Amino acid sequence: MASTLDTILSGLLTSQPDAPLRSLDYVSPENVDRICEWNTNYSIQAVDRCVHDVIADQFLAHPDAEAVCAWDGTLTYHELDMVSQRLARRLVQVGVGPEILVPLCFEKSVRGSRPPFSTGSAPVHC
Repeated sequence: MASTLDTILSGLLTSQPDAPLRSLDYVSPENVDRICEWNTNYSIQAVDRCVHDVIADQFLAHPDAEAVCAWDGTLTYHELDMVSQRLARRLVQVGVGPEILVPLCFEKSVRGSRPPFSTGSAPVHC
């Protein structure tokens, strides 16, 4: 998390004062290396659907089924959809949209299980 904060602060300090926030790097080189290392043993297959559409299908088919099980609680697909939509609306209000990276900096938990995919943005876990 410290390297991510360092990357963001360095970008803020070295960028032009009128540069948009979306022009800054949010992921540190160390985290890029770590992500690449994590994914070297997996084959990636192209999918023609967005993740939030796949989750939405599960919500429609099984709204009361458990979607998230974490140390601090559980969420059904219905509950996950409700909180995700609330978060998405808030993010859109503050300017998040397609092709915007959204850093998520908190430990993995029920609270961290609500990525804002439906805004068209991409969550980046720190």
